[in-house]
Amino acid sequence: PYAASTAVALRAIGRVLAEQPQVQKEPPPRALVEALEPNGVRLRAYYWAPNQGVDGLQLNSDLKLGAKAAL
Repeated sequence: PYAASTAVALRAIGRVLAEQPQVQKEPPPRALVEALEPNGVRLRAYYWAPNQGVDGLQLNSDLKLGAKAAL
């Protein structure tokens, strides 16, 4: 929601991305503002992970859960 600090949310999501060992450090993961919507600000996380040896669906789920907990 607009009442929440977007800067704080972006930093929290950025920490979650940086702390996940399966997320590659290069190129660096990022959390960015995607859209300003009627009910709030939509954020999106961008990251790279290895093609092999990582369950992409599980990683995505873990990152979303981590972001939710951090927020």
